Amino acid sequence: MGRYSNHADQEERITDLLNTAPVTTIPARTRTIRQVHRRLRPDLVDELLAGYEGGLTTRQLADQFGIGRETESKILSRKGITTRHRPLTPAQTETAAQLRQWIVARSSR
Repeated sequence: MGRYSNHADQEERITDLLNTAPVTTIPARTRTIRQVHRRLRPDLVDELLAGYEGGLTTRQLADQFGIGRETESKILSRKGITTRHRPLTPAQTETAAQLRQWIVARSSR
């Protein structure tokens, strides 16, 4: 019974125990972030299609419905809607023409 009632040497015992325990580092457990998969209800798909046909951009619609732009593109293609492509701006067209001339000049050497 004396062993359980006398706590005077408890600090020494804990210190001895800590000194004899092997020193190891436990790697931290990291969890990967899970991707949220969202399936749109048929009425929301119709709303998305109407928004796209109404002139909204894919970025605007993706933000509005909480889906990725790739997912949105897949929905549009499944419904048979061809996606819009923005034409180059005049500055981009000029840059492309200059790059083309440079490439042609380099390849003819």
